[in-house]
Amino acid sequence: MNERIKYLRKEILHLSMEEFGDRIHISKAAISRAEAGLNGISNQTIDLICREYGVREEWLRTGSGDIFVKKTIEDELTDLAEKVMADTPDSFRRRFVTMLAKLTDDQWKLLSEMESMLLSSAAGSDKNSAAQLHADLDHEIALQKKQAARSTGSDFMPASNIQKNGGKESAS
Repeated sequence: MNERIKYLRKEILHLSMEEFGDRIHISKAAISRAEAGLNGISNQTIDLICREYGVREEWLRTGSGDIFVKKTIEDELTDLAEKVMADTPDSFRRRFVTMLAKLTDDQWKLLSEMESMLLSSAAGSDKNSAAQLHADLDHEIALQKKQAARSTGSDFMPASNIQKNGGKESAS
């Protein structure tokens, strides 16, 4: 088991002995002795490692099976929410998730369509596919903005859709 703890800490988690021990409230010296096989590892320590790092107890004890517990999508979303809430307010991850939380149903639909176009473009090897994707996305965004402007009664036209023509502005 000592080799698996060292492998987990060093090769998988890329943590120092101190970092690994801090999260389970065990000293660097105790981790060192456990990894060297000098000290036995208590059931309590095994439970702490498994819980904190999402490791399967069977793998830790015997080396058989997958290393990590399979997480449900709900567990993954909970983990993400905890990480986002721990971030500073100006972190990219927190700003991005906040932006996603404010999307309307129509914006989610547009995002889904963009994802589909990106995936289909990535699957193709045509050199023009990236340029075509960009043009398709620009067109779709312009349509969505026009629809949004109509539904709110706004005369707002994105600057990207306005062309200067002899000093006069006209919609493209």
